[in-house]
Amino acid sequence: MRFICHLTLFINISLFSQVLDFKKSTIQFQIHNTELLLHKKYALLESNDSIVFSNIKFYISNPLVYKNDSLIKIPTKRYHLVDLNNPESLVLQTETQNFDKIQFNVGIDKQTNLDGVKGGDLDPLKGMYWTWNTGYINIKLEGIIYSMVDGDNVFKYHIGGFEPPMDTMQNVILNKLNNQPIIIEMNKFLSLFDFSKDLMVLSPGATSVELSSHFKKSFR
Repeated sequence: MRFICHLTLFINISLFSQVLDFKKSTIQFQIHNTELLLHKKYALLESNDSIVFSNIKFYISNPLVYKNDSLIKIPTKRYHLVDLNNPESLVLQTETQNFDKIQFNVGIDKQTNLDGVKGGDLDPLKGMYWTWNTGYINIKLEGIIYSMVDGDNVFKYHIGGFEPPMDTMQNVILNKLNNQPIIIEMNKFLSLFDFSKDLMVLSPGATSVELSSHFKKSFR
């Protein structure tokens, strides 16, 4: 009888440990193959300009993980706010390590926007919500461009919008083995956009759609 009790306790502890054994997929921001840090100046190799980021945030929603093209896990946390100023947010809990592909949206879907404000990572106090009719900000990028031609210029890209044709949510699919980190190459994003054209994007529109598309292409 004592053996059975001990065996039952061992099994329960083992199962409990498996439930808590979250696998961590780290999100890394890079610029020209080096780690990107806030408030640090980086040269833009494509021009004579330099850049400093003061704020980088974006939403990951509805993550899915696959093995051999078969869905193996749907994480319970549907919305995750990535904030470069918060190291804990750079960990995406996938709950399993045995996968070879991960899929997620960058941004918040239309129905969630229509449902109104929520708590957790979707709490408006996170600074990622406009109003009831424009919804959530999917991506927020802020900083300063130092240009030898145009001088120093502040940029603010608050990228959002959920109503077609101004829907800015982007789907990302990455082939990843055993929790390899998700890399975001900000120099790739920067090389695709003309900073002299727009420095302030603060509402849904065609420029937000263009920027969200460029941001998607920076993932690897």
